[in-house]
Amino acid sequence: MTHASPAAKRLSLALTIFLLAPLALVAQADKSPKVRLSRAQSRDAVAPAASLAADKGTFRILLDGQPVGSEEFEIAQDGRDWQARATSQITTADGTTTQVKGTLRLAADGSPLRYEWSTQGEKKAGAQVSFQNGVASATLLLENSQPFEQQFTFDSPRIVILDNNLYHHYAILARLYDWSARGAQTFPVLIPQEMTPG
Repeated sequence: MTHASPAAKRLSLALTIFLLAPLALVAQADKSPKVRLSRAQSRDAVAPAASLAADKGTFRILLDGQPVGSEEFEIAQDGRDWQARATSQITTADGTTTQVKGTLRLAADGSPLRYEWSTQGEKKAGAQVSFQNGVASATLLLENSQPFEQQFTFDSPRIVILDNNLYHHYAILARLYDWSARGAQTFPVLIPQEMTPG
């Protein structure tokens, strides 16, 4: 029988708190009125409306309790859709600084419509991902390389983007969670920067 080290237990607890704390805050902050649909309306509904909300701020990025960067983000309504933008600056122990930018366009129900990311540092890379009916079509752009295209198919159009070093995506996930239903809920997830080879 193996036992987790104290450091592993602290890391596990810290990750649990990190991932659940925004969800708890959103649950407490969400005082918006709830709308009940009649049976006829619920038959016609494609997906439940997300409880998206405008937000803007800065996250400090810590590694072993030490600051290594920050993320500035803004989530705002744009016509009928929503747009989330962010820029993260991260400096590694050797002094290398990397900048990651992301822009996510969402439908009113929280389904992604388009996502773009770019990174600049030792390597430059980026991608453009468009979404339609549960299919994500991605074009990966690597420095000094031809564009690479991929498609990913999901069971639902309500795909959650949780990209590397862009932590405001967790705030969006917290808004997609159905707090009235509670309990475990499953979301298809795409991590676009994980598509990058090497």
